Amino acid sequence: MDNCFVFILAGGSGERFWPMSRADAPKHLIPFFSGKTLLEETIERVKGLVPDDNLYILTNSHQLSLIKRTVPGFPLERIIPEPEKKDTAAAASLAAAMAAKHSEEAVVILLPADSKIENKKAFQRQLRACFVFAKEERRIVAFSIPPRYPSTGFGYLKLDKSSYFLKEDEKFFPVVRFVEKPTMEYAQSYVKEGNYGWNAGLFIWSVKTFLDETSRWAPAFHQFILDYLKDPFGWKNKFIELPRISIDYALMEKTDKIFAIEAKFDWDDLGSWISAASYLESDEKGNKVKGKICAYESEENIVVSNSKLIALCGVKDLVVIESDQAILVCPKDKLQELKKLYSFLPPEVK
Repeated sequence: MDNCFVFILAGGSGERFWPMSRADAPKHLIPFFSGKTLLEETIERVKGLVPDDNLYILTNSHQLSLIKRTVPGFPLERIIPEPEKKDTAAAASLAAAMAAKHSEEAVVILLPADSKIENKKAFQRQLRACFVFAKEERRIVAFSIPPRYPSTGFGYLKLDKSSYFLKEDEKFFPVVRFVEKPTMEYAQSYVKEGNYGWNAGLFIWSVKTFLDETSRWAPAFHQFILDYLKDPFGWKNKFIELPRISIDYALMEKTDKIFAIEAKFDWDDLGSWISAASYLESDEKGNKVKGKICAYESEENIVVSNSKLIALCGVKDLVVIESDQAILVCPKDKLQELKKLYSFLPPEVK
């Protein structure tokens, strides 16, 4: 896969895992579950898949210094700080432009930095199949995660399983619908129907296909790529002018070139403390814990201590997170309100 380029999206705002995460240190830069961050795990997961020189990190200026400290051996010229937060459509277009500068035949893998995946072998095997499919069939590929339960925290892809391409012993299904985070009623119906999967936010395309489809559906991003190819040193001013929109809204929901492969590896978006809790130790009362914890007649809580002892007495279904800057106490069923709470926090703790 010498002509394939991996771009790791390492941005984010740090809201969903506050107070452990911050605006300048979101979840992919925090070693929650091991001695390594999710960014480090993501880099290791693609090692050997493409040449080292074809691996890039896309981030923002607020996180640049911490990323440099987190991956000190990673070449600085391949850590690209975006001048302004513009969502994933701008990042995807920058990735396409940089790959196109190397080769008109390039294939891009756009990879979130904050996913938890353990099965590296299966992951790489499917990415290789996606590379062949995207290159030979001129299609865009998304990853559909077979849902383990009816989640309201993920977007969904509806697949047309009546027809598919077979490439490298993998099936590629047409995507007929993108669904944003649904209500529980709809999520349950999607799981029951069997044609829906969670949207992993992981995309693969050839530069030619991306240029063709953005010219049809996202002309501002198409023009950005053309401008980059003419003047690769002046891209930041053009980047700032781009619309703030996700690649799903800008392109993927519109194009008829989008296909999906069903993941055969483990995957978790770690979208909240609820999902992260499955990676924490559990005590005899079902408390998920990390750090110094003392619990009396307390059960089914999620508790993370950074330095201080957290003592629980007679409580249930709470999330208690202690960091060096703040302490969060929240009922589990109110965690979806964390983003709203974040907007009220003083700047020094964000």
